[in-house]
Amino acid sequence: MDPLLATLPAKETEHFCASRRSKTGKVRRWLWVGGIFAFLITLLTSRGRPGVALMSAIFCLVVFGGLDLMLRRRMRLGEPLITLDQHGIWSSLFPGDNKQYEWAAIESVSLSVVNNVRLLQLNLHPTPDLPNRSSFWTGRNAARPALQLDLFDEATQQGIFSAIDRRLQAQGSRTSGQRFLDEVAEEKAFQEQLKSFATPWLTWLLVGLNVVIWLWTVQHGGSAMGSPAEKLLVWGGNAASEVQKGDWWRLLSATFLHSGLMHVLMNMIGLVAAGVTVERIYGHRQFALIYFGSGLMGSALSLHFAAQQAVSVGASGAVFGVTGALLVGILQHRDKLPPSFGKQTVSSLGIFIVYALLQGFTKPGIDNAAHIGGLIGGCALAYLLPERFDMEHFLRTRKSRALAGLAAVLLATSGLAAMAPHARIDQKLRFTANTAFAEAMTSFKAAFAALQKEQDDIKAGRMSEREADDRSRSVHAPVFRKLQAQFEAIELPNGDPRQPLLDDTRRLIALMLESLAMESVYAEGSDKPEPADPVRMQAIQRELEQVGQRLQRMAEANKAARK
Repeated sequence: MDPLLATLPAKETEHFCASRRSKTGKVRRWLWVGGIFAFLITLLTSRGRPGVALMSAIFCLVVFGGLDLMLRRRMRLGEPLITLDQHGIWSSLFPGDNKQYEWAAIESVSLSVVNNVRLLQLNLHPTPDLPNRSSFWTGRNAARPALQLDLFDEATQQGIFSAIDRRLQAQGSRTSGQRFLDEVAEEKAFQEQLKSFATPWLTWLLVGLNVVIWLWTVQHGGSAMGSPAEKLLVWGGNAASEVQKGDWWRLLSATFLHSGLMHVLMNMIGLVAAGVTVERIYGHRQFALIYFGSGLMGSALSLHFAAQQAVSVGASGAVFGVTGALLVGILQHRDKLPPSFGKQTVSSLGIFIVYALLQGFTKPGIDNAAHIGGLIGGCALAYLLPERFDMEHFLRTRKSRALAGLAAVLLATSGLAAMAPHARIDQKLRFTANTAFAEAMTSFKAAFAALQKEQDDIKAGRMSEREADDRSRSVHAPVFRKLQAQFEAIELPNGDPRQPLLDDTRRLIALMLESLAMESVYAEGSDKPEPADPVRMQAIQRELEQVGQRLQRMAEANKAARK
């Protein structure tokens, strides 16, 4: 508390203004950091397109500038947001129409913390016109008006409360000022102690590494909105089919890959939010064990679920593990921690974990198995590893506990991976088949287009039938022979719905090759070719018609399904 405020006569007017060092001020600074980061990301991913870069700059300026303007208008730097005088308290921050309350109307005042924001609450004397009841529609209680103190720095917050507390005590009102100020001082001392434990450089290194790897993927064929699964698999994504072939390294490499901007952004926000504290509590080496151990266990459990039929990527398993470690660490030592810190953190972490898991169960495309595996791994490791709250115990047991934790991670990861059921889909085969199928169909269309052009040339008189007949064996038959080999080399995964299309296309090519390669005969004095085996040619034509009808029906069904 400011000594000047402690000696200020109650009759003097006191003004309190927002501070750039407040939580809201810090949000403004980070907002611009995020805006600049977002612009740089879009600039790097625009691949030399100035129009895209210009639109990105305008978008970032409008969005982040608009948010900053809203915060600036709320802070109104330099203008008093709270004023105290001999009559009462005035503040533009009070919800509703009433912005001023007389001291005589205030029974007591208290401070509380809601969603990590301190609230100064006035408890008014109840009257028939002002019942102590919350509104059903807004949730506000007119008899309990409250001020959010996130616009003020720590010293100003304590100054505000002390000034109000002093004025009310002068009138004989009851307050809970000293108790809360003691809690604030205790929490501040704890935060200082926490900062003295370690500098969380590893957390920031991991954030930088994840972001750099994501930028690399964008520059090498990925997309800011979402990279294709086949690219993610090539880069090291987790897939049961590939791990079961011996690519165990994918369990770790997948934790450094992210599909899109929002994916990497949300994971890194979560990592910073929990990782800074966890690294300070457990130290750099134990934090690394928690992070990588949780990531590996998340990837291993995913082999039983999402990675069975998709490519799984992301640091979310590791982030859930770090979050779980923080939760366990606080619960284990809640008797040694400031009550406000413990309650706030446990409440926030609990809400985050439950909400994120519910999202994973209700929304497709989220690998909840990796989340749960990472969470279990992080909680188990945090329970085993010593924290720095008791430095003597920490120094005495950290090596043996860390070795035990490492052994447990390796055992659990290898066990989970080994017990995973056989992959439902061979991802590499699937993507290889997709590429081969697409390339073969392109060649197939080009070959038919060349045949069609020759037919048009014959009709237009630009090519004789004898010349076209010779070209069918010398030019087109070799092309279809290559096509036949190309389609025969395609291997689709079991259950692939394109298998009937592939089978019929193979048969169509075989029939066309036989027809094109068949020798022709010419009647005396005629240039019109006739097949050397007319019976077989008729059979080929009949079967070509049947196969063509089946392919046409497949194409129509596929078109209807897309609608």
